[in-house]
Amino acid sequence: MSLRQIHSQDNAIDTFQRSMRLNRLSHAYIFAGIDGVGKKKTAIEWAKTLLCESPVKSETDDGVFLDSCGKCESCLLAEANSHPDIKLIYKELIRFSEKAENRKKTPIDMPKDVIDEFVVKQIANKPKKGNKVIYIIDEAEKLNAASQNALLKTLEEPPTFCVIILLTNRLDKLLPTTLSRSRVVRFGSIDENIVVDKLEDKGLDLSQAIYWARLTDGSLGKSLELSKLMANDVSLYEVKKAIAKKISSLRLETALETANSLVNTSKDIAKFWAESLENVSKSDISRRANRILLRMVMSLMSDAMKINIDRNSEIINSDQKDLIETLANAYDIDSCIENIQKVYQSMDWVDSSVNERLIFEEMLLKFTESASI
Repeated sequence: MSLRQIHSQDNAIDTFQRSMRLNRLSHAYIFAGIDGVGKKKTAIEWAKTLLCESPVKSETDDGVFLDSCGKCESCLLAEANSHPDIKLIYKELIRFSEKAENRKKTPIDMPKDVIDEFVVKQIANKPKKGNKVIYIIDEAEKLNAASQNALLKTLEEPPTFCVIILLTNRLDKLLPTTLSRSRVVRFGSIDENIVVDKLEDKGLDLSQAIYWARLTDGSLGKSLELSKLMANDVSLYEVKKAIAKKISSLRLETALETANSLVNTSKDIAKFWAESLENVSKSDISRRANRILLRMVMSLMSDAMKINIDRNSEIINSDQKDLIETLANAYDIDSCIENIQKVYQSMDWVDSSVNERLIFEEMLLKFTESASI
């Protein structure tokens, strides 16, 4: 892998190239964009290039393009995830804490102790192999106020050999003081055709590939992840088709039953996920599973709204357009907007740890109130 092989992030890559050509690296960066569009991959590849012993230079219209050689010892160490000067910081590092009481925790937020132990206390240590040390802080949106405040001094006056990169899908979760001390680099969605082609290469048929590409707003990583998930031995794609049928035929008398079905499906997804991931909070996994189902439900209402506006609209659930048209007949544009807002509220409730059964029941009952049939 190299910087040249990063998909659809030309603006971000151009930013790094200008910085390297002019030798004007910022001490701290925030890579902002939805999950799965290559923020972490780009951070690692850029770190690899900065540390490369023999960077490859090629001419472009904008000037010299610098990339890692992929052959030197530094590049090989980076590709093996064992370079001593590339520090990946993530919340589960708490299990390696110097404090014994921390080691059994599976945190939802980024603990202050992780920032203290693995960044603040280490930041003065000079490079072991190259001339820089790159700290990559994953899921920076999960830095709570205490963790961000612990990081502020480091962001303000880091050693000259350090580059700190925060990866986030929610800029609004970062404090103004954190934002003001960092350079924000925005990552956009990946072109739908690229995502679809990659998913087809992985064995998905065209209709599934299109669905995942659109549901995830052009996130290749998230599309690949979701397409592999199962619930009660059924693929998540089959789950979504079943959900579409239930929502399109939703009535007051079936709302609670449908909500119960969504709760059970969420638990099945979370169970499958937990078996494939290590040292991840069960609460965190449950929240992710709930948000996935809510995103699926919201896509149905969004599609119905689009069909009400223009029958030829490009929709997410294009493989079930007949059901979307049924929804469009049941919910007018204003009702669709109201229901989409209700789903967003439900997502906020998920993040606030409201009982999941209550979340789905309340949402679906609201849907039935706004239906015209």
